[in-house]
Amino acid sequence: MIEMIINTNDISNLTSNVNNGISDSELKILLVDTWSNFSNLEADWNRLAETSAAHIYQTHTWLSTWWKYYNDQKNDSLFILIFYHRDNIVGIAPFYLQTDSVFGIKFYRRLCLLASGNAFNKSFGIFLDDGPSDYLDIIVKPGYEKSVPDTLSDFLIENSSKFDEINLLNIREDSKINNHLLPALQHKGFEYQISFADVCPYMTTPSSVEKFLNERHQSVKRRLVQSWKAAKEGSIFSIRMVSTTDDYQESISRLIQLHQSRWNKIGYPGFFASNQYRLFFSDIIMQFNRNGWLWFKTAHDGEHCIAGRLAFRFNDRLYDYLTGFDESTPAAKRRPGLALLIEMIDDAVREKIAVIDLLRGNEAYKFEFTNTLIHNSNIRLRLPSQGKAISNYALQILKFISFIRFIFNKEIELFKIQNKNHAFPLSFFYYFRFRSPMLLKKVKNRFLKINKTNNYIDKSE
Repeated sequence: MIEMIINTNDISNLTSNVNNGISDSELKILLVDTWSNFSNLEADWNRLAETSAAHIYQTHTWLSTWWKYYNDQKNDSLFILIFYHRDNIVGIAPFYLQTDSVFGIKFYRRLCLLASGNAFNKSFGIFLDDGPSDYLDIIVKPGYEKSVPDTLSDFLIENSSKFDEINLLNIREDSKINNHLLPALQHKGFEYQISFADVCPYMTTPSSVEKFLNERHQSVKRRLVQSWKAAKEGSIFSIRMVSTTDDYQESISRLIQLHQSRWNKIGYPGFFASNQYRLFFSDIIMQFNRNGWLWFKTAHDGEHCIAGRLAFRFNDRLYDYLTGFDESTPAAKRRPGLALLIEMIDDAVREKIAVIDLLRGNEAYKFEFTNTLIHNSNIRLRLPSQGKAISNYALQILKFISFIRFIFNKEIELFKIQNKNHAFPLSFFYYFRFRSPMLLKKVKNRFLKINKTNNYIDKSE
């Protein structure tokens, strides 16, 4: 197994043996930089993800599927680091190298976590992360929380010539990166910049749905009880579990339609406007279903599907990933989408699942269900010597060109939605009315609130 994943061209430069107080042996780092070697790690990788209480976004299934559809073959390359103690995998740093280029000119190398989005990098942080992964992290076996990050930090120092910057997106405040790797990198001399990303509400599963409802504010309780009662009585709408293959395909298509319709009405293209995401989603859902990692139910007004809710099930946690509902149906006043979420809570109670995670975003309905949350951050790191090497005008010009191209393509997509919703030339008016306040807010948050200085912060002082 170890010999199988060694890259013989690079192993002399990219293999580290570092003693971190592990008895009887040292940790060994091996590089995985080919798709075939990455694929062969699936069983061991997922086993480590389960035993280390990792999130579903750290599974091999999620990350390898993302790489299959999202990697830029001209500019991206795998850079996965596997940590061994004796012959056992005790840690994984799922990195890849992302190279920025303009008109074929490659000018900047960034070490990123697999399944990261690229909006944050291309927009100077004005837009956060457009990737499908809510939480990213390294994977560490219990008992190796110090040795793996220490070994990794030494490795990154020794091989810092291979990248200009490390970018870590969607990092939970309770992550291995935040609690163990970042202090180790700080101690080794890395400078870093942290910017706020998203709030992520979640709830500990109650002992019963009744207890949960009784603990809500009176006005919230009334609405939720009405919704739950309507679902249980079945006179307005009924809830069904998606089980058969035919129902599964039809229900997924309907859920996507409902999800897209809602976001298009607001003025956004929605995830499924991207063919990349459609292919990724179709593949990952098929695999998760096969692994028993899906929770999927729909609400029906007669035979008409009016709402759907899809969640992931992994490591004693339900991730409320995708929802859609039909606002035009008479049953909408009883909020079938929220009834589905209450149904999820009821199932979590029966299955003794510990946590229901409502994931990134501060949508108002989430705070009707919980007042507990955790924060995500985006982290940029580099050594002082790297900062000197990249602070030149040519680089800044290339970055700015890349930024303009990104913004232009993004705004074109948003304009297309307004053009779809409103006849030309009124679409211009609605586009500017919809977009201007948001852009001003993003710029203000980026340059005045989130980062009060453009300089990298040396946290070692």
